[in-house]
Amino acid sequence: MGKLHKKITPEFADFIARQKVFFVATAPADVSHRVNVSPRAPGSSVAVLDEHTIAMADLSGSGAETAAHLMQTDGRMTLLFVNIEEGPPKILRLFGRATIKLPAEVSPDLASRFPPSLTTKNHGWRAVYVLKVDRITTSCGYSMPVLRFESYRSMLDDFSAKKGNDGMVLIAHAPTPTPTPSPTATPTPTSSPEPRTRTRTQTLRWTTADLRTASPSTARRRYPSFAITP
Repeated sequence: MGKLHKKITPEFADFIARQKVFFVATAPADVSHRVNVSPRAPGSSVAVLDEHTIAMADLSGSGAETAAHLMQTDGRMTLLFVNIEEGPPKILRLFGRATIKLPAEVSPDLASRFPPSLTTKNHGWRAVYVLKVDRITTSCGYSMPVLRFESYRSMLDDFSAKKGNDGMVLIAHAPTPTPTPSPTATPTPTSSPEPRTRTRTQTLRWTTADLRTASPSTARRRYPSFAITP
């Protein structure tokens, strides 16, 4: 039986921190593009800031659909946590509106809420999402499997370490592939500009305000992986 809750309790915060994987869903402003769901790990990349606010550390990956959606919409986001290990079954959903903070906008206090391996000591750290939660639900999870955790893959951390700071900047500036339109949509042919080489220091100075106030072409040029090609 589903339940609606008034706040993120300490028990929920502990449940979040113990998860080995969770899921993040966002939607673009343009209905011709699809809803995106991304797996994330680990639970310690989510910090509960208060009873209605969480923050999530973001590392560079294959794309940046989550960031792209938030940059162009009202920030709707849903996080789903589900126990698939030993213990009582549970599904926890956090609904709300999120904002994105680039590293230059993340205060030392906020950064300290995460393991340094996910932020300041990780070459792939590219942002923190702050979610203002306006709906909290739990459901049974009775049909979920019970799995045994072995280990996290080290491939992403190994890749970031090999590329180094400047190498990961080039990854961040690589354009995100144009999302696949829905079958009923008529795609608009576009082309993405070649990414420009920047040092890590220069990139850390960009802020979301810079991206929001810049023209679409400038925003895509400065941080193309955070922009959906229209």
